[in-house]
Amino acid sequence: MPPTLNSKALAAVKSFPESDKTYLVFGKGTIHSVSQIFQDPGLPDEVAQDIDAKFQDKLVYRVFEVDMIRVKWGETHNVFRSVRVVLCSAEDSHEKNLLSTFVAACLEPEGKTYLDTPAPADGSRPKKVLFATSPCAKHPQIRTFMAMMGCKDIDVADSTVLQLLEQQPKTAMKKVSPFSKKATPHLYDHAAGNQCGKCGKVGPSLKKCSCGKAYYCSKECQADQRRSHRADHNKAMKKDNKKSSKKMANKKSSK
Repeated sequence: MPPTLNSKALAAVKSFPESDKTYLVFGKGTIHSVSQIFQDPGLPDEVAQDIDAKFQDKLVYRVFEVDMIRVKWGETHNVFRSVRVVLCSAEDSHEKNLLSTFVAACLEPEGKTYLDTPAPADGSRPKKVLFATSPCAKHPQIRTFMAMMGCKDIDVADSTVLQLLEQQPKTAMKKVSPFSKKATPHLYDHAAGNQCGKCGKVGPSLKKCSCGKAYYCSKECQADQRRSHRADHNKAMKKDNKKSSKKMANKKSSK
């Protein structure tokens, strides 16, 4: 889900150094099947079905990085890179969803959240931001919020860019799955029923324990459950260590 549009989030985005990137903020509207936009051939059917059931009433918004040099040269391959996919509420305005998705792309490009911690040193915000329609690019609310985040170069995307994205998405997109486990681990966790072992919370803040057998939303929750989880943790780690030792032995014997 997108982060809340508040002064803390806006200040975090503004604190990033400006990069030379161009972002396209794009809303695709209502979809009948979330799994249809999972451009991930390895996605298990049961995961796709569970995600459809949980998120079918949401709206799909995305942020793409656009390689403007390739666009200028007339290239049609590897022009776009998916930065963030967000499932927004239909109850919120289109403008708010666009802004929330942009904030998510800057603060949570890989499903991580920085709202409760200092902004990462390697973070950045784009130099130019494009929107799919002129009304969105000129909307007073959007321009005001973007200015508060330090983004002043706002424009409407060229029609050829939008046509390329809509008509040739498979060839125009760089080969990175927008819904891979790395990009959106919280969707996979939600579909699999994984939740914080202490408070039951789900979402992008959920982190897997090093043993792979438990999930926690914060260090506090993990610390609180450390004693009760210790036996399962040690058992799982011992099993993993045996596997690692066996692999190392096999590698040495094969040389």
